[in-house]
Amino acid sequence: MLFGNVRRLLGVFEHLPGVTLARDLLATVERELLHLLKERLARVDAPNGAAPRAVDAEERIVPPPWTPAALLSELLARSTDQTFEESQRCYFLRILREIVPDEARILAALADGSRYPLVDVSHGTRLGRVTERVQRNVSSVGKAAGVTWPDAVPRYLAHLRELGLVETEPEHPGLQEKYEIVETDTAVRDAIGRIRGMGGTPRIVRRTLRISELGRALWAACEDSGEPASRKT
Repeated sequence: MLFGNVRRLLGVFEHLPGVTLARDLLATVERELLHLLKERLARVDAPNGAAPRAVDAEERIVPPPWTPAALLSELLARSTDQTFEESQRCYFLRILREIVPDEARILAALADGSRYPLVDVSHGTRLGRVTERVQRNVSSVGKAAGVTWPDAVPRYLAHLRELGLVETEPEHPGLQEKYEIVETDTAVRDAIGRIRGMGGTPRIVRRTLRISELGRALWAACEDSGEPASRKT
């Protein structure tokens, strides 16, 4: 009765995007419930002490898998009526599902426009040219954000940059002392030691970390949703 009513309701809205997907999902749920019911009846009908009769493979109705073409068709159908706000929301949701809590804390630390020192350690030539980066993305932002896995900050920053949520600028003159503190970090000192151990010349490259335009838009969307994101770390 319930499934029949839902199918009739979907038929009324046949022309709307997403109805095909809803109908297929409904069929999947119905088939799985039927399978569970058959298994339950098999256990009830089994003699005392006997193992319940296994449902034959032919009896189990397996829902057909979604094909790439079907999913693409559904996405294209949804896109015809999607507003700018809906498109942006879908994209932001996808991004947020790809980051971990520590990365969210880093984004929160940058959301107010703060800039943090960022240091790379590279092989350098006598002329000062960089030949190979040995250590990337060492920064004090992890400590400021209160991340729970400090050693992973370079990986966090690489991922946030890949997603386009943060960006780098040239060295900032107002962060001189903070650069010097970052350069005492264990990761920096170890990288310098490895380069010197191979007979190379270490070179420190200073840059500045900040939130990107996309990161600001995502943060603003979260604040405008009625449940403001917290910058507290």
